[in-house]
Amino acid sequence: MSNETQKATISHPRRRLIEMMQEIDFGWMELSKRKGEPASDPSHRIVKQIKLGSENGPRPERERRDFVLKKQVKLFFAEFDRLEEGATMIVLVKHGLPFMLEIEEMMEE
Repeated sequence: MSNETQKATISHPRRRLIEMMQEIDFGWMELSKRKGEPASDPSHRIVKQIKLGSENGPRPERERRDFVLKKQVKLFFAEFDRLEEGATMIVLVKHGLPFMLEIEEMMEE
């Protein structure tokens, strides 16, 4: 029995988020947490970085129905699960994987 997490075993919103990161390849995206799941809002931004003279476009694995999630994706979802409901997160994406996070939370008075 393997403890590897497969794409097919996670929720639809999380699969969709992985596919969005693979579509971006290089860049960043903004998202928030609603009802425990990633939620993109029409006001949230997605910014793609274009590398001149390089191959640009979605990652080839984006079209695969299932694969083992890489360590970066599992660590990303662990951080995401610690977010407070409604918090906003900016995800820096490199090679279709989450690379760095910025989290915006409301300060309590």
